[in-house]
Amino acid sequence: MKLEDVDDDEAALHDTIASDPGLSGSGVHPRGSKDTLPEGTILADRYLVEGCLGAGAMGEVYRVTDTHLGEPVALKRLTGASAKAVERFLREVRLSRKVTHRNVARTYDLGVHDGVHFLTMEIIEGRSLEDVLEEQGRFCADEVRRVAVDVCRGLSAAHEVGVVHRDLKPGNVMVANDGRVLLTDFGIARAAQEPGLTRAEQLVGTPLYMAPEQVLGRPVDARTDLYALGVMLFEMLTGTWPFLGETAVAVALARVNAEPRDPRSVLPVPDELADLILHLLARQPDDRPASAEAVAAVLTGHSRVERAAPTDVQAESSIAVLPFQYRGAADADYLGDALAEELTDVLGQIRGLRVVAYSSSRTHGHDADPRVAARQLGVRHVVLGGVQRRGAQVRITARLVQEDGSQLWSERFNGEVEDVFELQERLAKRIAEALRLELSVSQTHRAPREAVELYLRARRNLLAAGYSTVRASLEDLDGAIHLAPQFAPAYALHACASARSWFIGAFDEPGEDRRARAQESVARALEYAPELAESQLAAGVLALQSHEFAPAASYFVKALHITPTLALAHSYLAMVQADAGPMDDAERRFRLASELDPTHLPTASMGLARIAFFRGREDEFRAHADNSASVGEGRPRELIYMRAGLWSRDPHWFEGRDVDSHQGGTPVEQMVRAVFEYAKGALPVDAAVNVFEPVVAGIDNIRFRSLMRQVLVEAHCFRGEIDQAIRTLTALDQDRIVDVVWLDHCPSFEAIRQDPRFAALHRSIASRAAEVRSLDTRDTRTWS
Repeated sequence: MKLEDVDDDEAALHDTIASDPGLSGSGVHPRGSKDTLPEGTILADRYLVEGCLGAGAMGEVYRVTDTHLGEPVALKRLTGASAKAVERFLREVRLSRKVTHRNVARTYDLGVHDGVHFLTMEIIEGRSLEDVLEEQGRFCADEVRRVAVDVCRGLSAAHEVGVVHRDLKPGNVMVANDGRVLLTDFGIARAAQEPGLTRAEQLVGTPLYMAPEQVLGRPVDARTDLYALGVMLFEMLTGTWPFLGETAVAVALARVNAEPRDPRSVLPVPDELADLILHLLARQPDDRPASAEAVAAVLTGHSRVERAAPTDVQAESSIAVLPFQYRGAADADYLGDALAEELTDVLGQIRGLRVVAYSSSRTHGHDADPRVAARQLGVRHVVLGGVQRRGAQVRITARLVQEDGSQLWSERFNGEVEDVFELQERLAKRIAEALRLELSVSQTHRAPREAVELYLRARRNLLAAGYSTVRASLEDLDGAIHLAPQFAPAYALHACASARSWFIGAFDEPGEDRRARAQESVARALEYAPELAESQLAAGVLALQSHEFAPAASYFVKALHITPTLALAHSYLAMVQADAGPMDDAERRFRLASELDPTHLPTASMGLARIAFFRGREDEFRAHADNSASVGEGRPRELIYMRAGLWSRDPHWFEGRDVDSHQGGTPVEQMVRAVFEYAKGALPVDAAVNVFEPVVAGIDNIRFRSLMRQVLVEAHCFRGEIDQAIRTLTALDQDRIVDVVWLDHCPSFEAIRQDPRFAALHRSIASRAAEVRSLDTRDTRTWS
């Protein structure tokens, strides 16, 4: 059979799908005809047509508004198709809905209007990678790595649920305006285990990007997509292709017998990228990298790809969410399904976790035997739950059950049905984060029971104490690592605890080099467990405490790319945004962190308290300040109430907040006491500075040292000591602070805003803040 003999109907359908500007909201030229739907048409009493994005022989793609939700979506409509084409269209929906990931265009709904099938999907404001390449010619190495890592993450999500794309190419990769890279068009994809593919079906694809096994009509698997990725990387780096020929078919056939060109023969490119491309372009699938995740690890510098035999695309960690049982008024009986489906989507964002599509798991019902459901769905874990509604109150219970029926975790969550969509999203994220922590341990088979128990005890103690004491937990984690040197979660948690201990250690008597210990632990975590979000979080905390704000924010973003539900990463990234701006994003992110983990995030409460005060919301300030009391880092509630008095220059805030009542004798406690005695007029300025300066000079944690100096600046402004305030603010500038929000919104500075020295310091600090704000964090947000 010749390559050109592919079924005409299949080719026409492929043309329709491939011309699908997708799903793009800009930069495309509609190819409509007189038969396309006019603007204003309403399909299925729900979708309002705004315009045609593109059309092919078998149908059209429209930009429409979902009038039920008030949101724009893309609608793909199949017209003039045979029954065979319709079946393929339906298969696209089934496969696409199995893949839920931020780097894959989301498929939403399937319907029929006037006898014509359609599906709706995420509309992406951006351009195809093909269009970008046509404009730019080629990319620099760093941009190639960034795009390719996102493509790998999308592929990994597809492969984990058994879906092989089979037509990966720049035209099926979208670059959104916010920088996100997404895979589209699973129109000719097949489930990896689907039997009985004809040779014509196996040949479907784009010749320039076909793997040799596709050209030969042989079985395909996940490594077929990796071959196409290799061609794309070659094209992005060099502007040309690894095989040349007079026709696309000749190019496809050449790769069956010939070796690809080395990209270094075309242009100077980095050796590691050239070697990776040649590895991906191996003729035999067994000689290619084992997985998209392994390729991503090479692209990010975390490992080298090793060749491996064919592997099952099913992830070791796997889970299914069964329908939640609903009890309550009949008008809200949708809540059980809605929450379970939302939870499925959120769990699908967790890297390395295979999540069964809800359309498959819901057939088992809320009363199914979890052991039977796990066996039939092929997963190791099942989530069961219930929703109980009484009036405006909703109680949700969730349980994590292993395949053998044993329960690993359970918890209750309460909320109000003011906005059911916000409620289900918020609770789903909280449940997902709790499940992630349990799954991270239960799937670690290489660790003996004693090591796991030490790890769990350390984690519980750290959470219960809000990381205010870490010594015992670090000892437990050292023990876990000694028993299980390959136990990655222990390295990551050890790094988090060590990085935090450098900050809180400033309250203690000197004697330990916590910075060196933190640096060593973080470096070890990045070496042995770079794939874990907590390792990236620890690296960010370490950088933040050294006032390396841009690297810190980058680490927090990496952590959230791995685990979008990681509350601490959101809280720390919000700290950076609360300093450098934008303050709105900081407030939203602090609130999200509190929702994800409302018990153990007093740092979020402190951040929200400061923002509320700067915005004149006094009652809200008090509520957040009181919530910060659960952590022992220098009695933050007392500190923030005393600072409120300094900020406002209003002594009534000091009432009942007397630091003299605290008898701590550490140098830091003596220093804080001296500052507030000075602010209240009980200590002259020289005496206060003589106590303050020797202590702060001995603090090697720049973040902590700067926090203390900020309090002193506020005290100087409170007492009218302008020269002293400028002198201390100059020291803060030398410590590279970026807290322009503080300078702009704190009432303390009203007396010195017109001072030219203040203006110069403001310019210096604001310029650093602008550099930090240039980091794009939009793809880590969960708000529009």
